Amino acid sequence: MKISSVFTAIAAVAMANGVYGDADKACDGETTKNNKICICHCPPGNPGNCHTIEVDDSAWKGHKNHELDYQLFTWDPNDDSCPSGGSSYGDPHFQTWAGEKFDFHGICDLALLENPTFKNGLGIDVHIRTAKVYMYSCIAAAVVRIGEDTLEVMGNVHGSLRFWINGVAGDESITDKMVLSETLSGYPITVNPVSSKETEFTVSLDNYQTIKFSTHRDFVRVDFFAPTKADFGESVGLLGTFSGGKKVGRDMITVFENVNEFGQEWQVRNGNLFHSVEGPQFPETCTIPTKSDKRQRRLGEHIITQEEAELACSRVSDNERDLCVFDVLELNELDIAGAY
Repeated sequence: MKISSVFTAIAAVAMANGVYGDADKACDGETTKNNKICICHCPPGNPGNCHTIEVDDSAWKGHKNHELDYQLFTWDPNDDSCPSGGSSYGDPHFQTWAGEKFDFHGICDLALLENPTFKNGLGIDVHIRTAKVYMYSCIAAAVVRIGEDTLEVMGNVHGSLRFWINGVAGDESITDKMVLSETLSGYPITVNPVSSKETEFTVSLDNYQTIKFSTHRDFVRVDFFAPTKADFGESVGLLGTFSGGKKVGRDMITVFENVNEFGQEWQVRNGNLFHSVEGPQFPETCTIPTKSDKRQRRLGEHIITQEEAELACSRVSDNERDLCVFDVLELNELDIAGAY
């Protein structure tokens, strides 16, 4: 069977069950039950657009017999959920591997994930650096380490490229999509200047797994697509446990209910991966903005309405639209919708 035929079959099964969706509408613990399993599908010719769909167990058995050029994985019935691809974005919002969303506005360097067992001990860390935005904060920069190599991406209010490979500033004059000559321990990095305000950096791992850093003005977003248990199963950090997305502490025992305590728990402690040192550094704790920091409206300034915010966020997926509207209204900036 040709790959395109297999894709059609998978898509047909998924749509029949009403669960076919994009990368941020992946399967989660509430929908993946009984005879349903998750399949990570990467469309032929577009491997960067991997997403998770649900199919019947009987359908999976047929697909599994074919030699395919894209990654498939099954849901472990002993897990509480099927990994949806963790992410962090906005002011900032976090989505665990299981799809649970929460906010933490602490200003500091945070461990999105740390996994020393990645690729048989090569190791991977993804850290983010938050900065104050009135009574909230935003992800101002993010860095990924694989082995001994790092890629750091920073937002810029003017939209220009700002990135570093192993601490060395990258070429800010890139205008077309390209694969950089540098790699992260052999894993390629693709830079895509989407517009004057937006740039995407994609790290391509094995089996179509990808880590994408997206910048919109001074906002940075981090997304994980098609993560597998083999590579990310031992990850810890703000994305929670890979199986179930539990918000566990560094002792791997304590489960946090208070998100501020959970955020403080995962302040970076094991060394700075960024090219510079900024903001509170452990053991100084993360700074939490207070309501007294709320932005003061300028005289005569237009106040964005609910209708205007909903229109600005209309292109955003259902999964994130409410958060987009909230950010636009709170920061009183329509352009913030571009960060989604």
